[in-house]
Amino acid sequence: MAKYYVESGNLKVAVDDNEPFSACTKALIMRAEADDILGSSSRTITLGDNFIVTETGFPSNREPYTIHSGEHLVSAEEVLSYFKRRS
Repeated sequence: MAKYYVESGNLKVAVDDNEPFSACTKALIMRAEADDILGSSSRTITLGDNFIVTETGFPSNREPYTIHSGEHLVSAEEVLSYFKRRS
Protein backbone atom coordinates (compact mmCIF):
# COMPACT_ATOMS: atom_id res chain seq x y z
CA MET A 1 0.00 0.00 0.00
CA ALA A 2 1.36 3.40 -1.00
CA LYS A 3 0.97 6.79 0.63
CA TYR A 4 -0.71 9.13 -1.85
CA TYR A 5 -1.05 12.88 -1.65
CA VAL A 6 -4.39 13.79 -3.25
CA GLU A 7 -5.05 17.37 -4.29
CA SER A 8 -7.88 19.06 -6.18
CA GLY A 9 -9.20 22.58 -5.63
CA ASN A 10 -9.24 23.15 -1.86
CA LEU A 11 -8.93 19.42 -1.11
CA LYS A 12 -5.52 18.25 0.14
CA VAL A 13 -5.47 14.86 1.85
CA ALA A 14 -2.78 12.22 2.35
CA VAL A 15 -4.11 8.65 2.25
CA ASP A 16 -2.81 5.09 2.19
CA ASP A 17 -4.26 3.16 -0.72
CA ASN A 18 -3.44 0.67 -3.45
CA GLU A 19 -4.04 2.84 -6.50
CA PRO A 20 -4.62 6.51 -7.48
CA PHE A 21 -8.35 6.35 -8.34
CA SER A 22 -9.38 4.79 -5.05
CA ALA A 23 -7.07 7.23 -3.25
CA CYS A 24 -9.23 10.03 -4.69
CA THR A 25 -12.48 8.48 -3.48
CA LYS A 26 -10.96 7.77 -0.08
CA ALA A 27 -9.70 11.37 0.21
CA LEU A 28 -13.18 12.76 -0.44
CA ILE A 29 -14.76 10.43 2.11
CA MET A 30 -12.10 11.25 4.72
CA ARG A 31 -12.53 15.00 4.20
CA ALA A 32 -16.34 14.78 4.41
CA GLU A 33 -16.14 12.67 7.59
CA ALA A 34 -13.60 15.03 9.17
CA ASP A 35 -15.76 18.06 8.39
CA ASP A 36 -18.76 16.27 9.93
CA ILE A 37 -16.86 15.26 13.09
CA LEU A 38 -15.42 18.74 13.53
CA GLY A 39 -18.84 20.31 13.05
CA SER A 40 -17.77 22.19 9.95
CA SER A 41 -20.37 20.69 7.63
CA SER A 42 -20.92 24.14 6.14
CA ARG A 43 -17.42 24.03 4.65
CA THR A 44 -17.56 23.53 0.94
CA ILE A 45 -15.23 21.19 -0.90
CA THR A 46 -14.27 22.85 -4.15
CA LEU A 47 -12.73 20.54 -6.73
CA GLY A 48 -10.70 21.32 -9.80
CA ASP A 49 -11.16 19.53 -13.12
CA ASN A 50 -8.68 16.86 -12.03
CA PHE A 51 -7.24 15.28 -8.94
CA ILE A 52 -3.44 15.31 -8.82
CA VAL A 53 -2.24 12.16 -7.08
CA THR A 54 1.42 11.83 -6.12
CA GLU A 55 3.65 9.86 -3.79
CA THR A 56 6.04 12.76 -3.23
CA GLY A 57 3.93 15.46 -1.54
CA PHE A 58 1.38 18.05 -2.57
CA PRO A 59 2.32 19.73 -5.87
CA SER A 60 0.99 23.11 -4.71
CA ASN A 61 3.68 23.12 -2.00
CA ARG A 62 6.42 22.95 -4.63
CA GLU A 63 8.37 25.94 -5.87
CA PRO A 64 7.85 26.16 -8.77
CA TYR A 65 4.49 24.36 -8.97
CA THR A 66 5.18 21.36 -11.21
CA ILE A 67 3.82 17.92 -11.94
CA HIS A 68 6.43 15.22 -12.42
CA SER A 69 6.33 12.17 -14.63
CA GLY A 70 4.90 9.19 -12.81
CA GLU A 71 2.33 11.33 -11.02
CA HIS A 72 -1.32 10.82 -11.82
CA LEU A 73 -4.13 13.05 -13.06
CA VAL A 74 -7.57 11.60 -12.32
CA SER A 75 -10.66 13.26 -13.76
CA ALA A 76 -12.89 14.78 -11.06
CA GLU A 77 -15.87 13.89 -13.24
CA GLU A 78 -14.90 10.20 -13.14
CA VAL A 79 -14.48 10.26 -9.36
CA LEU A 80 -17.84 11.97 -8.82
CA SER A 81 -19.48 9.52 -11.24
CA TYR A 82 -18.23 6.70 -9.01
CA PHE A 83 -20.22 8.14 -6.10
CA LYS A 84 -23.30 8.70 -8.26
CA ARG A 85 -23.26 5.03 -9.34
CA ARG A 86 -23.04 3.93 -5.68
CA SER A 87 -26.05 5.94 -4.51
